[in-house]
Amino acid sequence: ESDHFTMEKRYIHPDGDVVWVVLTVRIFRDPATGLDQQVATLMDVTELKHQADELRTAMETAERASLAKSQFLAMMSHEIRTPMNGVIGMTSLLLDSPLTREQQEYVETIRQSGASLLTIINDILDFSKIESGRLEFESADFALRECVEGALDLLAPKVAEKRLDLLYEIADSVPGLVRGDTTRLRQILVNLLGNAVKFTEAGEIVLRLDSNPREDGRIELGFSVRDTGIGIAPEAMQRLFQSFSQVDASTTRRFGGTGLGLAISKRLAELMGGTMWLESEVGRGSTFHFTVMVEPVSSKPRPYLTAGKGNLAGKRLLIVDDNATNRRILTTLLAGWGISSQAASSGAEALVWLRESQPFDAAILDMQRPEMDGVMLAQEMRRL
Repeated sequence: ESDHFTMEKRYIHPDGDVVWVVLTVRIFRDPATGLDQQVATLMDVTELKHQADELRTAMETAERASLAKSQFLAMMSHEIRTPMNGVIGMTSLLLDSPLTREQQEYVETIRQSGASLLTIINDILDFSKIESGRLEFESADFALRECVEGALDLLAPKVAEKRLDLLYEIADSVPGLVRGDTTRLRQILVNLLGNAVKFTEAGEIVLRLDSNPREDGRIELGFSVRDTGIGIAPEAMQRLFQSFSQVDASTTRRFGGTGLGLAISKRLAELMGGTMWLESEVGRGSTFHFTVMVEPVSSKPRPYLTAGKGNLAGKRLLIVDDNATNRRILTTLLAGWGISSQAASSGAEALVWLRESQPFDAAILDMQRPEMDGVMLAQEMRRL
């Protein structure tokens, strides 16, 4: 059925030497006589074999050394973290004791430095666990909304300090309860949100979550974290997810860090069955996207999300917020509840509508606005 074959084989000489060859055998049929002729070709590849063996041995040795180093760091995880947690915990207690202003400044510096060092240690240890294959994932039921809001809560103080808008939007299709690793998912979210806060001086940070059911019964969760920060140049985007790599690698760089956060987050997303990618423009912000796979879990509707829908259907609500994204999120949410809403970008605009006797059953007011805060606007609305 076949007129040729090729195989790799070895010959052992009488003196014990081994010669590796590639043997090719082909059949030729004489059309005149109908006789077959077999032609065999031997090509000596002994030297190539030796080189390949040496290269494989060197690679295996290097991999064993790298694996041993990663395993050592992974095994030392507890021993390294515990003293640092002790330092941070004791300084926090010390800050609650009677201290002079100067002593408080010293202790606060120790606490902040310890927290920064612990972050670096955590990144290095997580990276080592991933590299050594010792990172374990748990599979437990958890509420997606609580996971997302928990990540946002961790960043809220820093966001408030920088006077940024921190927003999130969860699509209606997203299940309430899923099975997966909530700790690792929150780790990815905190890393991406933390970077967004670090590199954004004004504007907003928006987290969006949607879902896509798969044929195998699992659910693909799609996250995006968008900011209005400094953005990333195209040439820097190529190395962004590489280990120990940063956009600004100079010794005088403004922003610190190990350069491991995004590399770890990308590997975690991949180990959870998803991927991560980036869209960015210098001066106009960045959007990080990532997906993970989870398993659906049947759950009962949560009263705090469904109880008020029937009572609110048909009502008219006034929304006053200077943030366009916030107005869009609230308008979409209320529309899903059967509520008619009208959104104003300023207090002055809302007051014009009220003076025109447009009817509203309730109002959602942004507390902090440049020209008129929520309390001032509410007082003027009541006066009208």
